[in-house]
Amino acid sequence: MMFYLVRAKLIAPLDPKEYATEPKGLTKKKILSILRQRYEELSIRDIGYIVAILDCKVTSAEFLPLDRALYVKVEADMIVFRPEEKEIVEGTISSVGQTSVYVDIGLLDALLPVTKIGNDVFKYDARTKSLKGLKTKTVIKKDDIVRAQIESAELVLAPVIPAERKFPQKVVEPKYVYRVRLNAKVKGLGVFSHKKQVSE
Repeated sequence: MMFYLVRAKLIAPLDPKEYATEPKGLTKKKILSILRQRYEELSIRDIGYIVAILDCKVTSAEFLPLDRALYVKVEADMIVFRPEEKEIVEGTISSVGQTSVYVDIGLLDALLPVTKIGNDVFKYDARTKSLKGLKTKTVIKKDDIVRAQIESAELVLAPVIPAERKFPQKVVEPKYVYRVRLNAKVKGLGVFSHKKQVSE
């Protein structure tokens, strides 16, 4: 099960414009809206990929005169995506390469090396963008179904793309992305193509 309901601490730096326009102060609805804009679809180490923020409770707030920001600390209830090693997953092949295929397992494409598919030697056909087993003659192509075990799952820092300087200038959390590697050689797993299974 890759989806979890968790409670975690988050910090939301607010632009002065975001709270100066609220005559009655920041409402819970407004804070939730800001949190969702800043954190949903973001991966954070020790939390995972945040799918949705459901609720929050403000624990404290601090105003820093230097940058005129209001930093609101909250405890947020959220749904997160967190792939675990040895977990069994199922998805469809999104692309086929000479040495590996990528499998769509929901919120990301996981890497499945050709050597982890079955006891066969596969030849890549660049014209059809498919793999063909030399012994079994089985063809592996885009949209085939894969059932595999997560061999490794790690959060790595995403490449940083220089952007225009905007508020807030400080990064709240470094941006991470999941890198997942699969193994379909385990008994009962494999690639399912037109009701034929490519396994051990």
